[in-house]
Amino acid sequence: METKFKDLLTSRDEEKLIELIAEYPAVLDLKQEGGSSSFATLAYHGLQKAFDFAITQKQSFDFYEAIMAGKKELCDAILKKKKSLLNSFAPDGFTPIALAAYFNQEKIAHWLLSQGANPGIPARNNAKVNALHAAVARNNVGLAESFLFAGVDVDSPQMQGVTALHSAAHRGTVEMVKLLLRFHADKSLKMESGETALQMAQKDCHDEVVKLLSHE
Repeated sequence: METKFKDLLTSRDEEKLIELIAEYPAVLDLKQEGGSSSFATLAYHGLQKAFDFAITQKQSFDFYEAIMAGKKELCDAILKKKKSLLNSFAPDGFTPIALAAYFNQEKIAHWLLSQGANPGIPARNNAKVNALHAAVARNNVGLAESFLFAGVDVDSPQMQGVTALHSAAHRGTVEMVKLLLRFHADKSLKMESGETALQMAQKDCHDEVVKLLSHE
């Protein structure tokens, strides 16, 4: 069953995934390599139809799974019982608020902030992604702004020295670049490869971003 689940994820066959989950909902609770559940692994694959169905079939959720599924009331109930989860790390190393940002769970992200979550904590894995990086990856300008107002260092690096500005420039997300510059992101910073955000934008032909980053 586990092998079949992995094969269907690899082939991105949503219909057969849904059939498998319907027949064996317990497959969602199986632990994958690294300790994450099959449910969490499915969430990262971006197969929204299969993931939405999985949410309806799963019998129980841990704190991190509840965040991915957008179950705010359940998150609240879990956190009330165990406050230490607020700035903890999921099995894959990401913080709760970074997960909320990555999965565009805005209400949960803002709620976590109100509970005292620190969006600047880097992931406890090689990616070193914090909540700001996750918001930039999803081009969620509103969440990114909230995290910056909460005190996240706009120039904090993730893996390979990539800052939020490098990431936004690479993606060509104009409004995100404007936001980061408003919070005084350092345009001169270089990734480990030696590239600045401007050079990233030039390489990827994001002309409007190039103009923004070229302006003195």
